Amino acid sequence: MLKRTLPFFTLLLLALALVIPGGALPAGADDEEVQEEALVTRLFDVGALTRGREDFFRTLSMSAEPGVEDEQPLFGSEAEEPIYPLGQIDELIELIKAHVRPSSWESTLGAQMSSIGEQTLLVRNFKDVVDAVGVHLGALQRRMMRRVHVDVETFRLTSAELKGLLQDGSAVLAKQDRLEALRGGEQAGPSVSIAAYERNRAAIFSGTQRAYVGDNDVEVAWGANISDPIVYVDNAGLAADVRAILGPDGKTAIVAVGAALSELLQLDALDTGEKRIIELPQNAVTRIQSRVQLPVGAWALLEGQS
Repeated sequence: MLKRTLPFFTLLLLALALVIPGGALPAGADDEEVQEEALVTRLFDVGALTRGREDFFRTLSMSAEPGVEDEQPLFGSEAEEPIYPLGQIDELIELIKAHVRPSSWESTLGAQMSSIGEQTLLVRNFKDVVDAVGVHLGALQRRMMRRVHVDVETFRLTSAELKGLLQDGSAVLAKQDRLEALRGGEQAGPSVSIAAYERNRAAIFSGTQRAYVGDNDVEVAWGANISDPIVYVDNAGLAADVRAILGPDGKTAIVAVGAALSELLQLDALDTGEKRIIELPQNAVTRIQSRVQLPVGAWALLEGQS
C-alpha cells in the first residue's frame, strides 16, 4: 500500500514546486535567506519625472494695469504650486508598482521600492523585475521629455477670405499651399515659433515695448511738492502661450493656445493739473483663446475677437 501511494505524493510535491511564481523556493528559514540573497538593489534617478514644473496664471493683457506693476502682464503671475505631471515621488512609486509585475512586490520576501529624497528611487527585487522597472522608467522619461514645436502666425482675413480655407467641421486647413499665399500678402501679421517640452506651458512675445507715464505720485516737502512719475510699458506685437499634449502614438496633439495681438494706435497726453502730464495709450487688441486637436505637422486656423 505504501509503495503505491508514494509516487502520487511525490508527483504532487513536484507540481506545487513548479507553480511557485518568480522562482521562489519553498518556505523555510534557510530558503528565505537564499531568496533574499537572490534579490538585487538598484538606485534610479527620477528627477526628470518628479521635479515640479513652474506654471503661471494666464493673462492676455498687453500692458500693465495700475496696482499690478510687479506682475508680468505678458505672461501672468507665477502660480504658488508647481505642476507634477506624474505626481510626487510617492505617487510615482505606486504608479510603477501598478504597472511593473504588480504581484511581485507583495509575494517576494524582501522586495521593496522606496524614495531617497525627492529625486532618487531605491528598488530591490529579482533582477528581471528591477530591469523591468528601469525599462518602464525609461519609457516614462522619453514620453515626458518629448519636445514639441508650435508655430503661431497671424493674418487679418475677412469672412469671404475664410471660405474654403478649412476642412468641413474642423479648424484644420484644407489646403496647406494656401498658407504660402497668405504669408506673402498684405494680410500677414507677426509670427512666433515656440519649442517646449510636452505638457509644459510656454509663452513668448514678439514686438516692441514703449514706456509711458501712466500716473504720478506726489512727493510733499517743506513748502513745495513735486511729481514722482509712475512708468508703465505698452507692448505692441504678438504675445502667445501654448501647451501641447501628444497622443500615445505621437501622431496627433491637443494644443491649448492663448494669444493677443496688439497695435498701438496713438498715445494721448492728458494734463491732470499743475503741469502733471500722463499718457494714455490707445491699442487695438485681438485676443484668441482656443483648444484644438490636429495631426502633427498640420495647421489649424483660429479666429480671434477684437
